[in-house]
Amino acid sequence: MKLRTLIAAVLVAVPAFSASMADGALTIRTIVRDDTIKPIYGFVDMMTTVLDSAGVPVVGLQQSDFQFNTMAMPAGSNCGLSLIKFEERQPGLYRMMAAQPFGNPNCQYLKGDYIQRIALVFPKAAGAIPVKVSYR
Repeated sequence: MKLRTLIAAVLVAVPAFSASMADGALTIRTIVRDDTIKPIYGFVDMMTTVLDSAGVPVVGLQQSDFQFNTMAMPAGSNCGLSLIKFEERQPGLYRMMAAQPFGNPNCQYLKGDYIQRIALVFPKAAGAIPVKVSYR
């Protein structure tokens, strides 16, 4: 297996964005913890906070509560990112790790931008944030 090394990566989370439903909004903020991607593992490490409409941390969320979707990726890429690890580190603070699927020979990182959407949607509250991950 050929080891691919990424020369440099720039990881940027765009400012918080919240969407609301009838009874309230959830504010989701995400930062990328490392300024370079791990060349051997190829994962993105993110810290995400979730606050309710009163600014109180939302606790006890599970990975299945989050929607994590690839909205855009470089031309020619056929694999987006998916969550591979999830844990609540502190009340309302969640660590998420994302990567392309392991073991799929058709998946490889290409130079360019990957736009991810992290969202929570509940019957009476919702929120979402886009996260931009760039490989250079």
